[in-house]
Amino acid sequence: MNKYSRIFQILFALPWIVFGIQHFMYAEFVATLVPAFMPFKLFWAYFTGTAMIAAGISFIFNKLGALAAILLAAMLIGFILLIHVFAVSESASEAKIWTRPIQDIALACGCFLLADSFSQTETKPPVLAKIVKISRYIFALMLIVLGLQQFQDPDFVTAKIPLFMPWRSFWVYLTGIVLIAAGVSVVIHKKARLAVFALGIYLLVVNLLNYGYLLANDLHNPILWTGGMLNLAITFGVFILANSLPAGDFEK
Repeated sequence: MNKYSRIFQILFALPWIVFGIQHFMYAEFVATLVPAFMPFKLFWAYFTGTAMIAAGISFIFNKLGALAAILLAAMLIGFILLIHVFAVSESASEAKIWTRPIQDIALACGCFLLADSFSQTETKPPVLAKIVKISRYIFALMLIVLGLQQFQDPDFVTAKIPLFMPWRSFWVYLTGIVLIAAGVSVVIHKKARLAVFALGIYLLVVNLLNYGYLLANDLHNPILWTGGMLNLAITFGVFILANSLPAGDFEK
């Protein structure tokens, strides 16, 4: 699957460019998400937006892609530590509050794996190989947790399934099963590449049907754009995870 690396690099770039543009379009709202103890909140809204756009452009044109991916991962880790930790600590008993930090952890891992795919043509830091190995397992664990959430709060998830789709609860549980199965396959080294790639295809189809339908009926809704791009970023990150899995044990 290495021949597809370039495609996954470009696809992963697109949501980040959209996120960055949204930071400029809705800068005042983004500023409200900046931790209270940090000054110059509007500056950070524009700064993070610029960083996301720059990273996306770097991925598309294959210029300093590994560095851009590592810096983007570092920014996501910053979000987790400075924003999500406080949010979770205040409402730890609510399952929904865990979803965003779990997604950002998965995306940060995806960025490290993306950096590794770029480093095939760039100077690879010695520590990157260790980070990549750890990132695969953390990403897999996040997939398992996201899958378990489908069963923990199915009513909340069902609301995200398009109204035109039959058996909406069935799709919620199927998504949970597929997420868990792919994550477990990585952890136990059994048909991991095939399972994760199949998960990526499944998520891509479901997300395109879901957000394609929703945006067709409400094209200018920024919440839908954010949710759609977030889900696509996770989906393309899954493809990057599949592409990063080595042959050998992972193919058994």
